Parts: sequence; structure tokens; C-alpha cells
Amino acid sequence: MPVPASLSMRPVKGANGVDPTAPVVVTAGHGMLSSLAVTNPAGEQVTGRYSADRSTWTSTEDLGYGKTYDVVAVATGKIGAPARANSSFTTVQPRTLTYPSIFPGPGITDVGVGQPIDVTFDESITDKATAEKALVVTTSPPQLGAWHWMSDRDVQWRPKDYWRPATKVTLNADVYGKDLGNGVFGQEDRTVSFKIHDDWRVIGSVANHTLTVYHNGAAVRTVPASFGKTSTPTHGGVHVIYQKFHLYLMNSCSYGICSGPSAYTNFHAYYAQRISGDGEFLHVNESTVYDQGRYNVSHGCI
Repeated sequence: MPVPASLSMRPVKGANGVDPTAPVVVTAGHGMLSSLAVTNPAGEQVTGRYSADRSTWTSTEDLGYGKTYDVVAVATGKIGAPARANSSFTTVQPRTLTYPSIFPGPGITDVGVGQPIDVTFDESITDKATAEKALVVTTSPPQLGAWHWMSDRDVQWRPKDYWRPATKVTLNADVYGKDLGNGVFGQEDRTVSFKIHDDWRVIGSVANHTLTVYHNGAAVRTVPASFGKTSTPTHGGVHVIYQKFHLYLMNSCSYGICSGPSAYTNFHAYYAQRISGDGEFLHVNESTVYDQGRYNVSHGCI
């Protein structure tokens, strides 16, 4: 026996704190949707898509934060009067938003085998598990890796081993609509892609005062070098070159020496390559040519 048309909606009427990324779904029971409108406070209609039989409508765009949406729907069936429904709901209101800055960022097409993926938020993140779940790294061919928090705002993803050359990498930062703790929500989703170029590495020996350049595992050249002296040693471990300058003007005050005989300003460092956030560079220094290959005399640079 035919049954009159009915309507159901999700979110339900009067719902508060709704996830703005969750789709709005309106369903006609025992009939089809003859008209439907979901509008924001400005009167603009939310985009969506009907199912093939027009029994269901599903939104296809994210909603805004802290906004009330109105739903007006009509369904018609084989018998009885059309079913009509009016509803409204309100999306979650964040305490504040946070933007994910990413390095390598847009415009960087290829990087070296030691480059981590760095995501820096402009707010402290307390729910780190949710943040990591929203940061999805895809590699081709697949490579194992993991996130590590450098601080409450900065997280890095590194492969278990060095990147394999020619690997294609994509990061989808799907943070919009995610509560990252303490009422901090993602401001927007972001996506970056890049590839890994040839395996270029430079191995430094502090004891032997040398740098050896390797290309895809083969030694290309060894040159004399000078590292940080005992009082200002060069940090050990893996360093990644992430900025390059033909000329960089250095100032000792940047690492705490603003006066005295060791202070200097506007030192001309040619072919400077930044290898840490602590002021360490790989650069030319004509004044220490005699020491290079013999003694470590720098303030931490190579």
C-alpha cells in the first residue's frame, strides 16, 4: 500500500556545534525531493548534489565556522500532500584558528634526500594526535616515516631512511574543521607536492678538517674546511641546506655576541648556505684559508 512522502535531515533541527566539514544530508522517504535550499546567513545557497532518483540531496562544500544555516525542503510521493520541512542548525564556533605553514612550500618543486616536511602552526597544538591524523603524507614509491614534534607548534615528518631519489611526495594538511585542542581549529586545508632529486650529500670530518661531496653514493671531491672552534663548536648530526645566498651579511649579535673583541657586523659571507636555525652556514671565508684543512676556528659555521 502506498505511503505518503516524508523528510529527514542531518544535522537534526536545532543542532549546535556542528562539524562544518560534515555533509548536510536531506532524504525523502517514499518519494522524491521536489525542491530544496540550504542557505547561509548571507542568503547564499550551499552547493550540493541530488542522487539519481532525487531521493537524497548531499552538500558538496564545507560550511563556515560559527554560522547558522537554514534548510527548506519539499518532498512529493505517490499519494498524499507534499511533505514540507523547515530546519536550522549552527556550526561550531572555534576559540581561535590556526594556519599551517608548510616547508617545502608551494613553488618548491624538488628537494634533497635529507629534507624533512615541516609544518608550523601559529597557535600551540595540545591535541597532537588529531593534528598528526590530519596531516597525511603520500609517497611514490612508498617510504616509511613518522612525525616528530619539535615544539607545541612545529612538527616534522621524516622518512625512516633518507629519501630515495625520484620519489614523489604529497602532503595533505586536512586541518579545516578539526579541533586541535583547547578550541583551536584549523583555518584551512592545504596541499603541497614535490619530488626528490639526485642523492647529493656532503660529509664533514671535524677531526680531519675536510668536506667530501658524494653524488648518488660516489665521492666526487674532498676539500679542506674549518669548523667551529672549541668554544663555539659546529653542531653534529645531519644538517639540511634550506637557504642559499650569493652574499649574506653576518652579525655576531645574532648568536649573542654584541660587543667585545669577538663581535663583528656585516661580515661578507659569499656562497652562504644555511644549514640550521641557529646561525650555522656553509660559506666561503677568505680570511681563514690557511686554517682550512688544519684548524677549526669558526664561530660554528663551516
